[in-house]
Amino acid sequence: RNVSAVAYPGEVLGIVGESGSGKSTLARVLVGLLPPTKGRMEFRGKPLHHRLAARTADERKEIQLIYQLPDIALNPRQSVGEIVGRPAEFFCGMSRDTSRARARELLSLVELEPDLVDRYPNQLSGGQKQRVALARTLLTEPDILVLDDVTSAVDTETEQAIFEALQKEQMRKTTIIISHRVTTIQQADRVLVIHQGRIVQEGKPDELANIPGYFRDIHLIQNALEAEIQQNIAVLPN
Repeated sequence: RNVSAVAYPGEVLGIVGESGSGKSTLARVLVGLLPPTKGRMEFRGKPLHHRLAARTADERKEIQLIYQLPDIALNPRQSVGEIVGRPAEFFCGMSRDTSRARARELLSLVELEPDLVDRYPNQLSGGQKQRVALARTLLTEPDILVLDDVTSAVDTETEQAIFEALQKEQMRKTTIIISHRVTTIQQADRVLVIHQGRIVQEGKPDELANIPGYFRDIHLIQNALEAEIQQNIAVLPN
């Protein structure tokens, strides 16, 4: 609703809000999977068509979205090596050997064993599938990478390692991290807080955590829940 926002080159932009607030809808509008009700989008100062099919091949390559549920995008008949490597062969003209070697590098970057190239999606956990989808998209080197809760199935330490590596890989490019978890977007340069389809706060995460508002409320609630979970784990036998 009347959303107006800018993402800058080299910036990590976080978008946070409760379930149903409109985060994923905004992501789908950005990549052309949903039309905006009004207004327009611009990319590099030029109008960007609201329909994915009407965009050029370069525009489709340069703005990529990774879903929270990777099964939508992973072909069950392809190995991990094929899933990760084939887009690079198509979009970037890489040879089969080059794309496979690069796929192994990117699997390591997202905290996966390179030997997973020979496995199939049904042999992977939910968290592994999310990271395979991330590695595949990184191989095409998009200028804008939109991550829609893509680390929801991994632990906090793995998530931290992935995002640290991602920042190095995506240097000078734009990364948009969408999550309902405040901890996920702590490394963002700037955060947009969405509530009921509107942007209600904007700023650096550490600043937003110290002023009254939705961000601090979400932060405090999630920290309290995490502390309670850890306390319950600590008192379990063995």
